[in-house]
Amino acid sequence: SRMYRHHVQRIRRFYSGKMDVLREACRLVGADADWHIPRSGIYAYRELAGRSGDKLVGRLLERGLRVSGVDDCYLPGFTHSGGLRLCVCNADDDQLREAVALVEKELAGLSRSGRA
Repeated sequence: SRMYRHHVQRIRRFYSGKMDVLREACRLVGADADWHIPRSGIYAYRELAGRSGDKLVGRLLERGLRVSGVDDCYLPGFTHSGGLRLCVCNADDDQLREAVALVEKELAGLSRSGRA
């Protein structure tokens, strides 16, 4: 129906805007090469390049940012690089910018302390 097509287009534009905000935030902190951000969708992915996702998820949760690791997205025993998933559903644009900055700050802190 026409209403459904209109709804799908509206939702796609909405989430495309969220991903645009994330892309710009990543560019501003110099981390755009480490994030995988689709044109539209509800999740962005931050590659961790061998660093511990569990430690980072815990540190971010302590600071009020809920992200998830990607281990549960793979079959047991399937080799994959670590990463974080950031959901944009309940975040406004400023919260998305703050989230990217906080993830990058915590990653830098883990790298400096050798706890990555």
